[in-house]
Amino acid sequence: MNPEPLTPKQIKTRWIDIKKQINGRQLLAYRVSIPLEKWDEYMHSTPSENEINRIYDAIQQDRINKTARVKEALSKIVGYRESVVYSKKIGISDSYIREILEGKKVKAGYEIIDKIELFLNTILPDFEMSVENPLTLKLHSGLC
Repeated sequence: MNPEPLTPKQIKTRWIDIKKQINGRQLLAYRVSIPLEKWDEYMHSTPSENEINRIYDAIQQDRINKTARVKEALSKIVGYRESVVYSKKIGISDSYIREILEGKKVKAGYEIIDKIELFLNTILPDFEMSVENPLTLKLHSGLC
């Protein structure tokens, strides 16, 4: 059951969005298996539709995996009623946190995942942030 094929314009737009995500998270290219020898070519032109879709699917799966990981860690410390308190500390809405905790949101955006990972890393000593997470406590708190 394949969805309708994308138009050439939609493919180009998808690739532009992918490049923005990769430029913001340079190690994401490694995670989604963009070959090093193809890096320059991909950044200055458009790869095949199959390659764009492969990279897109890998990014979506990465977001799902990271959302599940932060959900598991959050559920250890955040109860339903405490989501308001923690949402202010993290810098995202309490409804978004509840959706993650309840399993309604299975694929959060990287900007949300980054903030939650940073928060969890500061309060749970055994929680490691993703290598490609660009946030630091100084940067996020506006101290730099």
